Amino acid sequence: MDTAKQIVSNYYKLNFLDNSVEDFIAFYHPDCSLNWHSSKGFKKLNYDDLVASITNISRSYTYLRADVSHIIEEGNHVSIRFALHGTTIEDEDNEVPLAYYNTIWEVKDGKLYRGFEMSQPADHSQESLNSFNEIKV
Repeated sequence: MDTAKQIVSNYYKLNFLDNSVEDFIAFYHPDCSLNWHSSKGFKKLNYDDLVASITNISRSYTYLRADVSHIIEEGNHVSIRFALHGTTIEDEDNEVPLAYYNTIWEVKDGKLYRGFEMSQPADHSQESLNSFNEIKV
């Protein structure tokens, strides 16, 4: 059986070019929730909300890539820091940084069960982007 760290890592390796929405959904525990503090405010998402969110994202982006700089495991909890990059349907030739995330996932029954996330829009400065390459997992 995969460790909690392997499960979280495998989830963030998914992308819309090589994977379907169902591949993403397969990682969600039926009772999962995500407490998300974004630049737009707080949202609490349940399983159905996460399914709707990943479905909507797949309609706008042809490619998403998580550039992971840190991933730390403690028991069944995993902390991950990453920059999310993507290409839109309107501009498939240009990958752009979208947002920066710090997320802690609790893994239960081999699935993403409870998440605590903070995000902010990406700063396109080279110094900011390089901060995700200083330490690579």
